[in-house]
Amino acid sequence: MKILVVEDGSMQRLLLRRFLEKSFGAQVVEASDGEQGLEKIAEEQVDLVVLDVEMPVMDGPAMLEELRGRPGGADVPVVAVSYVTDKEVVKRMIGLGVLDYLIMPLDWDVVRGRFERLFRHMGLGLHAHAD
Repeated sequence: MKILVVEDGSMQRLLLRRFLEKSFGAQVVEASDGEQGLEKIAEEQVDLVVLDVEMPVMDGPAMLEELRGRPGGADVPVVAVSYVTDKEVVKRMIGLGVLDYLIMPLDWDVVRGRFERLFRHMGLGLHAHAD
């Protein structure tokens, strides 16, 4: 499984990458803003996008709107991650079809369970590896 992590914070991106690789054996591709994220999606077949909401250049909602307007873009599964808890932003992201909205700082045990449910829902049958 290939997951694209679009996150401007290098430390948060690294933590997400290590978590997804270690917990689920995922192959992780990275981008630091929405424009790079769209380029990666055009270049590579990804199974899931983990998308930060607030980023420079192109933020998460703008990237998601652009993605949803592209052929096949409506079918790309997206999970949002953000420190933003503003109800309007959360509603906008849900309206754009995110499968989950994870609030940072992340509780990794909770996140592991939510990803397991998500992967089960997607029919991937992936379970977290033992630590």
